[in-house]
Amino acid sequence: MSDVAAGWYDDGSGGKRWWDGRAWTARQADMPKPTASYTPKPKWPEGTRWAAVGNPISKVGGGRYLLIHDHLFVHIGDAARTLHDIAVIDIAEIDVVQSTLQKTRGLATIRVTVGHGDDSNQLMLDDVKEFREGVAAITGAIADARLAANGGLASTEPQPVVEKAPDAAAQARDFIAELGALAAYHRDGVLTDEEFAAAKRKLLAL
Repeated sequence: MSDVAAGWYDDGSGGKRWWDGRAWTARQADMPKPTASYTPKPKWPEGTRWAAVGNPISKVGGGRYLLIHDHLFVHIGDAARTLHDIAVIDIAEIDVVQSTLQKTRGLATIRVTVGHGDDSNQLMLDDVKEFREGVAAITGAIADARLAANGGLASTEPQPVVEKAPDAAAQARDFIAELGALAAYHRDGVLTDEEFAAAKRKLLAL
């Protein structure tokens, strides 16, 4: 190729390289520019307070969990594609369980108890990465639902005109903070399992 004039030519790799009239140079054309990987965020329905997808180690059969307004939708990743629709006001207890394997992967299971006594049942939101956000969101939704339910009852006592209506958002934040403090005491061994369960029941006004 020594008798070919300088210019851009196919060098056999599928791209073009500059030939200076005597040899190939390091200059290349039509090289694809590297682009940063981009994964679009899923579009969740309006009113979504929290959403997560389970991340099982098998990479298949992960559940899908969606909290919209005052309803928690739990789509179990089983063959039957079971879907549960739970009114958050019916949730009696919520806590987090974490196996050693889940801990190493930064995951946990959110355990939701619905109903009371013999009529209660548990749903497991398995292998959730955003489990802390999930517990906070569900707990806040429960507080909001109970405040709304109590607000619907007419008070039998006169209310001073100067008093403002309760700040539901502030009360929900206080509720979450108290629950988080209880969980920390339990984790640090200050509270036993029985004391922690009793304190949660008292906080949830069960």
